[in-house]
Amino acid sequence: MSATDIRQTRDRLNALLLERIESLVRHLYPDGRKEGHSWRVGSFDINLRTGLWGDWDGSTDSMSRNLVDLWMYATHHDFKTVPQEVRTWLGVHEDERNLGRDVREKEPEPAKKIARRLDGIPWAKINAKSWTLPNSWGHWPIGIMEAQAYPAIGLVEGTPDFLALIAQAWTSQVQNLVAPVCMSGAAMSIPESVLPRFRSKRVRIFMHDDNPGISAANRWAEQLKSAEVQVDGYSFEGLVQINGFPVEDLNDLCRIDPESLEANAKDLAQLFNFVPRSKPLTQYGQGV
Repeated sequence: MSATDIRQTRDRLNALLLERIESLVRHLYPDGRKEGHSWRVGSFDINLRTGLWGDWDGSTDSMSRNLVDLWMYATHHDFKTVPQEVRTWLGVHEDERNLGRDVREKEPEPAKKIARRLDGIPWAKINAKSWTLPNSWGHWPIGIMEAQAYPAIGLVEGTPDFLALIAQAWTSQVQNLVAPVCMSGAAMSIPESVLPRFRSKRVRIFMHDDNPGISAANRWAEQLKSAEVQVDGYSFEGLVQINGFPVEDLNDLCRIDPESLEANAKDLAQLFNFVPRSKPLTQYGQGV
């Protein structure tokens, strides 16, 4: 198995384990207890939202986010046997074992489909708005392959912001400089094997102004910084929509109240100041 195959296997299994993290920790550490969003075994802590784990007393060299590593740490088994152990525990069938290897490298986008209702109502079966379809990978950053030709990336959460970023970039005349890349939800993490594709890019995270959105933005920023990517974030705090509600994300910004726009013109002019360019950007809202 090549190094690329190993990374992709780890990422795929880690994503599946994260979806069942509470069952996983109860399986690996049945004597632990749940405290808030953590599973605790003495000073050993596993975050049930992010998968970040480690021992606060220094017993582990560092905190990790990979749950395949957690399995190896808990069982004292090595990588030669752990993937099969994990697949058996997950109930992954033979024909699912090689999902996302060569296909993900050569033709990644067609294999990563997420079903979302047009009316915005959650699917009854899963009580969520987005449904990751069979043979897909919900953690994949949508658009990352196309972004390779651009010097900058705007990283957003969800398809409404994905489309809004395209519109905002066009308005500011940077559509040929900044590529939109979408994480499908706040619970997702950037796969380790994909992080190198962000290198040499200037990245800005347009975060949702709520607790899950802020937490997700911080998590993605940590991941990108660990891969030596230059990254920052943009917050919409203090902006108001025409209906009087706060602007909480990039999509809401399309409906900004004119008075709020005028009062925050200087800050909004910095929306794309992270983009490498040879001439000044158009002021926000002027258009082409």
